Amino acid sequence: MRAILSHLLGLGWWSGALLVFWGGVLRGGFVAVLWWLRGNRAMMRCPENMAYTRIPLYLVFKVYPHNAGRGHLRRSLEDSLERLGTDYLDMYLLHWRGSIPFEETAECMEAAVADGLIRRWGVSNLDLNDMRELLQVADDTHCCVDQVLYHLGSRGIEVDLLPWLAERRIPVMAYCPLAQAGALRRGLVNSEAVRAVAQPHGFTPMQVLLAFVLRNPNIIAIPRSGDPKPVMENLAVLSSDPLSDAEYAELNRAFPAPDHPVPLDME
Repeated sequence: MRAILSHLLGLGWWSGALLVFWGGVLRGGFVAVLWWLRGNRAMMRCPENMAYTRIPLYLVFKVYPHNAGRGHLRRSLEDSLERLGTDYLDMYLLHWRGSIPFEETAECMEAAVADGLIRRWGVSNLDLNDMRELLQVADDTHCCVDQVLYHLGSRGIEVDLLPWLAERRIPVMAYCPLAQAGALRRGLVNSEAVRAVAQPHGFTPMQVLLAFVLRNPNIIAIPRSGDPKPVMENLAVLSSDPLSDAEYAELNRAFPAPDHPVPLDME
């Protein structure tokens, strides 16, 4: 079973600060969401205080590899549901590959789907060889996304993983589509090419980075933000004209994809 997700843009965050403005963003039309919680009970109770927003939310959560087997996955999932204050997740992701066989994890995920605890499941940080191995035991399942790092300055997945997934109608969920903070991001946002593309659209350099990622219809971007202003700027990219072929070519010249397979990037 394969399904291309209808949401092109999500939101990743690490702290509970977003609770202050989350309702306003939802009313602005933001519907695809990534949940990543680190024991913050106050944040986990967010849906309890905003139950009216549950229907448009697309909730995504992760399970650690050591919990991705028989018994452990179900307990971890039920604990997450209880803390989130919801009775199901739209997507449940294996965080990265561990020692538990893919076949066992797929069996546990499918059981959770059958019991109505999750709608679909996917994986994170799996490269091409991992995905090939996974689909040998999970091809006819509800596995339908691979979450990996992808941005203008890290384009290795374009060589093999991205086209392979697209052929199988499995979308990529791109985390850090604006690059992680540091020298790499500064080099991107301060580049002449990015600034030249930004000007005719009225974009900020960060919006150009997001527009580059969203140009591919098989990619869902989940930029992280702890402030409402950049979240609304990200949403504005969806309602703007996409990058033209000439603009894409300009960015491609400045930051070309590799011409050979490379390991998955982490920054």
